[in-house]
Amino acid sequence: MKKLIFSLLAIFISALSFAQNKVTISGKISDKESGEDIFFASVYIKGTQKSVTSNEYGFYSLTIDTSETGKEVTLVINSFEYGTKQIKLTLDGDKTINHKLESSTRTLKEAVVTGTKTKAKEELESTDMSSTKLSIGQIKHIPTIGGETDIIKVVQLLPGVSSGLEGTSGMFVRGGDADQNLVLLDESTVYNIGHLFGFFSVFNPDAIKDMTMIKGAFPAQYGGRLSSILDIKMNEGNLNKFHAKGGIGLLSSRLTLEAPIIKEKMSFLISGRRTYIDQVFKAVGLNVPYYFYDLNTKLNYKISDKDRIFYSGYFGNDVLRFNENDSNDKGSGKDSTETDSTAAVGFDFGFTLGNFTNTIRWNHIYNNKLFSNISFISTSFDYNIRGQVGNNVVQVNSNIVDFGLKADWDYFVNEKNHIKIGANVVQHIFKPNILSTEGDISDFVGSSAGERLYTTESAIYGYSDRDLNVRWKLKYGLRISSSAVKNKFYAGLEPRVAARYKLAENDALKFSYSRMKQYMHRVSSSAVALPTDLWYPVTENIAP
Repeated sequence: MKKLIFSLLAIFISALSFAQNKVTISGKISDKESGEDIFFASVYIKGTQKSVTSNEYGFYSLTIDTSETGKEVTLVINSFEYGTKQIKLTLDGDKTINHKLESSTRTLKEAVVTGTKTKAKEELESTDMSSTKLSIGQIKHIPTIGGETDIIKVVQLLPGVSSGLEGTSGMFVRGGDADQNLVLLDESTVYNIGHLFGFFSVFNPDAIKDMTMIKGAFPAQYGGRLSSILDIKMNEGNLNKFHAKGGIGLLSSRLTLEAPIIKEKMSFLISGRRTYIDQVFKAVGLNVPYYFYDLNTKLNYKISDKDRIFYSGYFGNDVLRFNENDSNDKGSGKDSTETDSTAAVGFDFGFTLGNFTNTIRWNHIYNNKLFSNISFISTSFDYNIRGQVGNNVVQVNSNIVDFGLKADWDYFVNEKNHIKIGANVVQHIFKPNILSTEGDISDFVGSSAGERLYTTESAIYGYSDRDLNVRWKLKYGLRISSSAVKNKFYAGLEPRVAARYKLAENDALKFSYSRMKQYMHRVSSSAVALPTDLWYPVTENIAP
């Protein structure tokens, strides 16, 4: 009995000693000039394999054993865009290191040499497949139509992605349809990604921070589409000083303003873009009654070192308005008799097509291992087409409105295991086809209010990204999704697995499996993306 007690005591003391050697270094990484978070930066202990990557909000947590590394260590923070920073630490307990990196443009040679090598190594070490992360700085180096930087055109250059009709902003990924791509702007779904009948994307490059395109090995937090995920993040607004930038292009101009409201605590960003096709042609006596505009806004409030709130907003519209009377007034060479005759008939045609998104996010750091993000999201997409000849009027409109709640928790167990769990719920309201008529034509084509459709889509999910040993790294997770429609409830399991087997120092073998479910579909033209797209949810008779 005494031997058993002494053995248990020895095990307890050994375990306690081992726990006392564990030290956690955590914190947030941000841009020194603007104060914006830097995500996907590599954080590691020099001379060891102990490393982690900051999450999408700049938070990292690295747990190490001082019996292996010693108490005197060098913490290395590396980002492709910002270069490398080394910090000497004495690990006499848990540490909180919030660090600000300077842009690598000041140390270009060092950033090229170390950044490229580190990025390639990170890709080799991770389980990510068919995933591309690009900052807006990298995107702007790629020329596009009219000299306008276009995120969607850059995505179309990636392997496995095609545009369909040449020059448009459609995305067809690995044989999928255009409606099988989920496009997110600060976590809000963007249903229409094109201006000018699809020839320009709706994303103003001056308001964008970076984008991630995922075509396979989908993380469990993403779902709702079959082919791909395009996750776009907006700039947060400069916390330190006023900054303005803009540009004048062949087809549009843009202006962006960002500044601190309370220095190092609260900032704003507002970015606008408008095409002036209508104004250019008007100057030479021609009537092209079309224009589009975008407005991006962002508020960023740092409540404390552990709490931060963001508001993101986007509003964009395409506007076409053709009035034959206006055209005749410009002087088309017709005599007054012909003009009066045309005016008596009267012809008026136009449409508006727009997106409106809002996101409120709350980041909270519970301790040096646990981080959360809670988001309230609203999205709307609608189009309105109106035509009038004399006293006959036909108007068609359609819209979709979303209200959503999303919550994620990141738990950094140690440098070898990162766990993420979360849930989301979205209430979709569809009004797919509303027709109204006036005048004599109403005798032949009656008005129709269309059926309003309600769908509640929800999911819970989780995954673990884990180093099993020197060679094997495994990311495994599960997403349970569902959709409640009239008289029917759909649900399904979506397992996600991605693995990496390291063959040698510079070689690795990767494979993945993902199952996805899609609970809504789009009915649209197979040619040019005219503003007649109808989104429909699954129904009692049409399964996911």
